[in-house]
Amino acid sequence: LAVNTRYYFRVKARNGAGVETAVVYLPVTATSARAAIGAAFTAATPTSLVANWALADGNPAGTEYSAQRAANADFTQGFESSGWTTAHSAAFSGLSPNTRYYVRVAARNVDGVATAATDLPATATLAQAPSAVSVLSVSYSSITVQWTPAATAASGYRLEACLRSDFTPPLLSNSVIGSAASRLSVDQLALNTTYYLRVAALNADGAANFIAAGSTCTFYASAASQ
Repeated sequence: LAVNTRYYFRVKARNGAGVETAVVYLPVTATSARAAIGAAFTAATPTSLVANWALADGNPAGTEYSAQRAANADFTQGFESSGWTTAHSAAFSGLSPNTRYYVRVAARNVDGVATAATDLPATATLAQAPSAVSVLSVSYSSITVQWTPAATAASGYRLEACLRSDFTPPLLSNSVIGSAASRLSVDQLALNTTYYLRVAALNADGAANFIAAGSTCTFYASAASQ
């Protein structure tokens, strides 16, 4: 039978002489929907996430899904449900920065019978980006950038320097683990060269939330030696 499809049944009996009874109609029922297939989270910010799932093989258009998120793996803290929807994604907002959330998704058939929930990989919201980002010092081969950490702790920071303003490779970077850092340097830079800079706050999964730090030019070797 087809997945998540309503079927109608009727039955009759007959005796040894071949005489049949009247037809009796059985309750209409539907086959089960198939469980959702988890996919990657998208559109992460410090306070929101979008959970995604793929169309389960065999589920017809119009199959409904419900996503649930929580702050712990057994779904007893910070619980929220998206409600039932035919969409294949659900946005959750009002979340805490750099906090890991757990999401599961169930499907249901046209009779409202739900499947077991599919667990999506736990993921963390982005950390809040630092503020007051500025270049602290420049030499002929290095640049140091400073910032003010956000009120909500990051899991680390990363400084990137690139010859291109769109930060396409190659680029140089330096990272530090921990929330207390307020400056980083990138070294081994070319002489008399303009670099574009950005600083990222890292969340518990290592995902980066960048803020631009402007651009600056390294010194000539002669200037560094004065």
